[in-house]
Amino acid sequence: MKKNVLKIRLLASVLAAALMLTACSTSSGSKSDRDDDDDDEVVEETEEEETEPTETPTPTPEPTDTPTPTPEPETWFDSQGLSITPQGDFTYTTEWIMWSDDYSIGSREPGTSFEMPANFTITETTDGVADGYKKLIGTYTDDWASFFYSYTPIVSYDTSLGSVKPSTWISAFDRYTGVSFEPGDVTIPIEYEGKTYDVMCQFDFDYDYDYDEGHLVDIFTCTVICPVDYDGTVFHIGCGRTYSAELGANDDEPYESIDYSSPLMLDEFPFYGSEFPHVYFSLSNE
Repeated sequence: MKKNVLKIRLLASVLAAALMLTACSTSSGSKSDRDDDDDDEVVEETEEEETEPTETPTPTPEPTDTPTPTPEPETWFDSQGLSITPQGDFTYTTEWIMWSDDYSIGSREPGTSFEMPANFTITETTDGVADGYKKLIGTYTDDWASFFYSYTPIVSYDTSLGSVKPSTWISAFDRYTGVSFEPGDVTIPIEYEGKTYDVMCQFDFDYDYDYDEGHLVDIFTCTVICPVDYDGTVFHIGCGRTYSAELGANDDEPYESIDYSSPLMLDEFPFYGSEFPHVYFSLSNE
């Protein structure tokens, strides 16, 4: 019985030793296998695909309320389609009118229209006026006798030149409203954009002559007295009275019947819109 027990214990020891050897062999082999696997492992490099840049959309700005600029109010002058002529030499269309009963001077018959050469300048000053006011002096000159005779000496003005003369009208008005500054020496209230400007116009006439050379220079002066901050003065020059063949005289009636009891618009005068357009001037040439 004891021998059998010993045999069993011996067999068990052998089996235990064998199991231990097997376990060590397996463990060693597993480590070697792992090392071999690590050596055989190939690291593959992956190429990153180049991505095209994407455009970032520009943000759409939110609409803003932009205030619309208020247009300048149209002046009466602009509404009539009129334009300013630069100061200096100019011409205007007029006609010969009677100066006396003896008008038989060849082709210079009254009623004959022609282009009149002249000169016009404007000066500004505060001399001789009340504080806060200024004067705009418009000076018109024409050597119409020289033009009439083409610089041929005249024997006598009484008999040769006293029969006809050019029809000339010079005055001023407000460019914003079209109100005329006539008649002279009367204060005309100009109301514009909530303000009232008191304006007065004065007229003067003189002449210069040289019998030997045949010069007779008309000098018309139109002076506008107005506030220093007023800039609406426009001077105008052109044909005024005309000759009537039917009457055999100058047609003065349209001008003699003008009612100056209240301010007049420029387009209420007989010459406005006639076949003889006026020429317009301003201090700034604008």
